[in-house]
Amino acid sequence: SLVMNGLCQAQCGRVDLFVKNPQGLVSSCSTTVTFADTLPPDIKCPDDLTLSPGDPTDPGATGVATASDACNPTPFVSWSDSVSPGPNGETIITRTRSADDGCHVATCDQTITIEQP
Repeated sequence: SLVMNGLCQAQCGRVDLFVKNPQGLVSSCSTTVTFADTLPPDIKCPDDLTLSPGDPTDPGATGVATASDACNPTPFVSWSDSVSPGPNGETIITRTRSADDGCHVATCDQTITIEQP
């Protein structure tokens, strides 16, 4: 497999093709092959959670997202939170996880519900 290290396309250089017929005559041609990263990484969020008041909500306590990519073996994973009140007085944290392979970004959401005291 080709590792592109975050580049959106990589050039492999010259490729030569040689064909020999039954009489021993050889024909050849050459071209340059370029691969392009056209797909975002795959990302999987941890399961949604319901926590008690005072429980830790940092990503180390609520689970980490996993990401993989065909072109970049280590996509960069980050997160951001949006906090809102729930309909029954609970607090809802929507944690959006992002995986960036240097060319494309994929996201998923984890919902963390903090019960009312």
